[in-house]
Amino acid sequence: MTVTNTVAVTKTMTCVVQVLRNYGPKGRSVGKIVEEMSKKGLRDFSSARNAKSSVASTCAHDTAFARVAPGTFALRAVPGVVEVWHFPLTTVNENGDLTSAFNS
Repeated sequence: MTVTNTVAVTKTMTCVVQVLRNYGPKGRSVGKIVEEMSKKGLRDFSSARNAKSSVASTCAHDTAFARVAPGTFALRAVPGVVEVWHFPLTTVNENGDLTSAFNS
């Protein structure tokens, strides 16, 4: 039995790559990516319920893209791209214990 590694390439992914390849390591915000995709006729979002969510999900779940700022993605392969990791907000209580800001 032969196992091959395949990557599912979606139309949205292909269009995002076409947009981001012009913006280097600073990338582009999701809103601007959607605008440019629509303006260039790369993707028709008229039937999509939420175009920004669709693009953000594609970028967040595909290793071809790196989050370089909140809501902003760049192509991971571009020299100089530094990915930003987001951790839940934590605070230190009066006992010195770390507590999540989301546990209130």
